[in-house]
Amino acid sequence: MRMSMDDGRSFNLVQIQLKNSGGGNLDVKYSNGVTWNTSSNSKWRTKTEAGNSGYDDVGYVYWIEFTANNSDVFLRNIVFDYNNAVDTDGDNVADSADAFPNDASEDTDTDSDGTGNNADTDDDGDGVEDGSDAFPLDAAESVDTDGDGTGNNADTDDDGDGVADDLDALTARLRKGDRLFLRVRQADIGTVDKLNALSRVVAVTQQEDGQFVIECEPNANIQDAVAKLALDQGWGIVELTPAPMTLEDIFLKLTLEENEVNP
Repeated sequence: MRMSMDDGRSFNLVQIQLKNSGGGNLDVKYSNGVTWNTSSNSKWRTKTEAGNSGYDDVGYVYWIEFTANNSDVFLRNIVFDYNNAVDTDGDNVADSADAFPNDASEDTDTDSDGTGNNADTDDDGDGVEDGSDAFPLDAAESVDTDGDGTGNNADTDDDGDGVADDLDALTARLRKGDRLFLRVRQADIGTVDKLNALSRVVAVTQQEDGQFVIECEPNANIQDAVAKLALDQGWGIVELTPAPMTLEDIFLKLTLEENEVNP
């Protein structure tokens, strides 16, 4: 005997209670492949999500089939969860929680771009492909230089050397590190992280939209690497020059030179 939903939709099966009229095996099969086999007799057998030991979560089904050995099946109680539990595409994710209720191959769209995460190569829409993104579901992060589980944007010590990033940048400047000014036509949300990921870059500061100051190690000569990155990312370089010295830079330079002369 088989029973099914009239409209073909799947619902979450919460409880089923049945018996056969005599001895023998009672087999129950569900449309999603789950089976329940019990050597029942005239006693009522109940299967619930919260109840009997050995219960396997049935989940969403649209038909149930009963087979009894030399006996008749009696169904006394069957409970479906109709509240927010319709599963149109049968992927075991309720429509209310499914971003693609009519597509069994997708249920989540992290960046709300209309492409499900299974097909999307950039789930969080931060401009960094999932394969290169340390945080593929977090648009605010994509790089974790020291592998500590905190992305560089939130991490105050990106390289994990025990020295705060601000002090790292200051140290580079005290050691006559290089500073570059970069202005591009179209930056993306991951531009700072991508620049930070370049070899010998100490810190990157975004001044305005599309304008960045890159702190590097002494004699790093990373102009070519920055230009190649900008070209590959399609940012469109407007300006890439040594960053002009600020009054603070001049003060630091004079202080360093005085200390070198009078240690």
